[in-house]
Amino acid sequence: MAGFENDVMYAIGDRLEPSTAQAIAIMQNGSSDVSRINTIGSPEGVVAANPSSLDHDPSTGQVYIKRSGVGNTGWLPISTNSQDLHTAKFIVSATGTVGTGANYSTIADAIFDASSGDTIFIMPGTYTENLTITKSLTFFAYTASLRMGDQNVIITGKITIATASVSNNFYGIRFNTNGAVSFSLTANSSRVTCQDCYFNATNANSILVTGNGGTDFYIENCSGNLASTFTLFTINGGQFWLKNCIFNDVTTPGTSTVTNSDIFVFNCYLLFPLSSSATSEIEAVNSIFGSIQSPFANTTWITTAGTGSHLLDRCTINSGTASAISIGAGTTLMANDLVVQSTNTNAITGAGTIQYGNITFTGSSSTINTTTQTPFVTRVGTLTAGTPNTGVTNVLTLTNPSNTASSQAQVNVTVGGTSSGDAYTTYTVAGTTNWSEGIDNSVSGDPYVISASNALGTTNVLSMTTAGAASFVLGNVDVTKSASGVDVSLTASNTSNTGSSTATQYLTVAGTSAGDARVQYAVSGTTTWTEGVDNSDSDAYVLAASTALGTTNVIRAATAGQITYPLQPIFAAYTAGLTNVTGDGTNYAIIWELTTLNVGSSYSTSTGKFTAPVSGNYLFNATVNLSAVTVAATQVIILYASDEAVFPAARILQCAGTMADNTNGLAGAGSMILKMTAGKFVTINALVSGTTKTIGVPGGTELTFRPLYRSVLSGRRIAESFSGSLPIVDQNPAGSWLTSPSIPPTIFNMSF
Repeated sequence: MAGFENDVMYAIGDRLEPSTAQAIAIMQNGSSDVSRINTIGSPEGVVAANPSSLDHDPSTGQVYIKRSGVGNTGWLPISTNSQDLHTAKFIVSATGTVGTGANYSTIADAIFDASSGDTIFIMPGTYTENLTITKSLTFFAYTASLRMGDQNVIITGKITIATASVSNNFYGIRFNTNGAVSFSLTANSSRVTCQDCYFNATNANSILVTGNGGTDFYIENCSGNLASTFTLFTINGGQFWLKNCIFNDVTTPGTSTVTNSDIFVFNCYLLFPLSSSATSEIEAVNSIFGSIQSPFANTTWITTAGTGSHLLDRCTINSGTASAISIGAGTTLMANDLVVQSTNTNAITGAGTIQYGNITFTGSSSTINTTTQTPFVTRVGTLTAGTPNTGVTNVLTLTNPSNTASSQAQVNVTVGGTSSGDAYTTYTVAGTTNWSEGIDNSVSGDPYVISASNALGTTNVLSMTTAGAASFVLGNVDVTKSASGVDVSLTASNTSNTGSSTATQYLTVAGTSAGDARVQYAVSGTTTWTEGVDNSDSDAYVLAASTALGTTNVIRAATAGQITYPLQPIFAAYTAGLTNVTGDGTNYAIIWELTTLNVGSSYSTSTGKFTAPVSGNYLFNATVNLSAVTVAATQVIILYASDEAVFPAARILQCAGTMADNTNGLAGAGSMILKMTAGKFVTINALVSGTTKTIGVPGGTELTFRPLYRSVLSGRRIAESFSGSLPIVDQNPAGSWLTSPSIPPTIFNMSF
């Protein structure tokens, strides 16, 4: 029988009625009371109870336990209807703990309860948390996608590790920046490992390391997105490792920097630059920097500064129009088996030192202009290169593209000593001819020898001693040939740097009945220039735009010193007389229909225009007479005219106001230098207003007034030293020169 005073109490079962707040308070009367409560829904944040209390939710069958605290928080579900078989101690779910098998809804709570050495499993979801880690833990994305870029466990926020000598590992997690770095590692002797992770730096750099001794950050099989100007890391102290990583999802690369640190890059593809300073070292092996197709291909990917030594081995660097590598003063780069693509003048640049082995340049530039360059020495036995394919030219090229005085390209062929064989090179056409050249070690004085065989000393053609004496061993060498139409040339070089030492090239023909002594320059099939002595033209020196002298001479210099330019445009034109051309305001372009000289036919006797055949500076001189200018005329203008875009006011004569009676004529003269464009023209225009169209331009015997001023126009091309247009007229363009019949018109005439 049931009773409180019995040792054993029997009952048919427990029945829990809905618990009211008053009932819960009664059950919690003491600080150590534990209650069993019956409420609808989760008690978290609703029901206050002591630790170890139980709450049953009759609507779902879920049971909750109060794990900690005395308030209404700290309730965790005890799964009663989930089929989840998780056995891990720390499981975090972003969707809560109900029915997920998880026992934490935030990573921070799991970190708080975990001990060093524990593993925290994180289920798929986004966790917006700033985490501080003070112990050694492992974080594992549980049932997560490990394919690059598809990680579905996302931590958005900052992870701070400021405790020394802790090691934290992260697997399969996506790290999103949230206005600050994703990782801040500031403690000494600490280590972070990230594997199969994704770094999404959209609004800040991803990683900041400022720890010193023993600090390591290790990234393997990872990828990421680096938004505009942001980059993967800034390291100041410790070591940073990148292995089997791809960072090609980049908008505009920011530079990752290392200071007093070491960075190791193995088997990676990176689209962000690396920069070192202070004692830092960069070591990259079997990696690719930059892409020819990327929108920011024109980037210097490796920049060193400070005092560190660096290594690039079996790497490819694509830098476009930028230098691929910049080696700063005080730093040394060891480079071996590199492929460098750059079109910059200097593919590798800087004031530091490069020690290099095999470097293949795939761009248009192969120049290394660092201050110090030391090639590695490669030792091989017999080296055979080439392919037997038809139509293939096998080429062995040794090139030093640096254009400085100390830069050389050199092949050394060396034997062991005086008892050794010869140091020589052999050229062979298989089955037919051999030529050899080199040092004949079997002859006293070790002469340089060219031999028409596969060895030196048998059929020598040329032998030269170390003192410079040369001999043609096989007989006389004929350097003179007398044959019509054959050019003969002889070149001599004198390397002595003294005042009496000369080097002369002689081009000689037999005499006055022979052809010309000349040099010819030709672009095959297009243009030929020839210079020399024209033996048929009083031995003048001639430069001709043809294959022979005397046909299209451009410059001719006579033996007396006169220099002429036969093809330069020059003309002189005049008129026999023009009548009734102006007077009524007609702006008449004077047509000088007769010429005494018109080289190049650039002046037209039908239009009165001189058209520039080539761009350059031209000098024009003009004298113009106008007939029958009476007092009725109100304006007289004589001027140069042109269709040049920029043309100065160039008046030869301008009269306005009350005119004197110039019945017998009115004259003006002037010169002008004009910078002309090819195809543009110059004319002389005359305009008289206020009377009838009865005024002409007299010429020949019509000149009864001022007979010295014959109407003429001349012009020619002059030297290029003058740049611009220089009118030597127009002294009073707007004034009234003739205000009285007693004052004749003023005439300006300046010649060069």
